[in-house]
Amino acid sequence: CPDTASFNTVIDAWAKSGDKDAPRRAEVLLGKMETLYGQGYEDVRPNVICFNTVINAWAKSREKGAAQRAEEILNHMLKLHESGREDCCPNT
Repeated sequence: CPDTASFNTVIDAWAKSGDKDAPRRAEVLLGKMETLYGQGYEDVRPNVICFNTVINAWAKSREKGAAQRAEEILNHMLKLHESGREDCCPNT
C-alpha cells in the first residue's frame, strides 16, 4: 500500500515536471492523502514535506491565482498545526 513517502515522491515529480497542470495534479494527490488519512489510513498522513512540495508547485506556476492558492495551502497548514498536527508546522 502506498505510504506518505510514495505519495510525496509522485507529488514531487509533478512539482518538478513543468507541466501546466502540475500544481493541480500535485494538490489532488495531497487531497487524496488527507482523505485517506481521515479514513484511518495512518501510513498516508500528509506532512510538512508534502504541503511544501505542493506550495512549491504553485509557486513555480504561471497560472493566474497561483500565489493566492499557495497562500491558501499555507493557511490550511497553519490551521492543521494549530489543531495539534506537529508534522504540519510550516518551516520554510
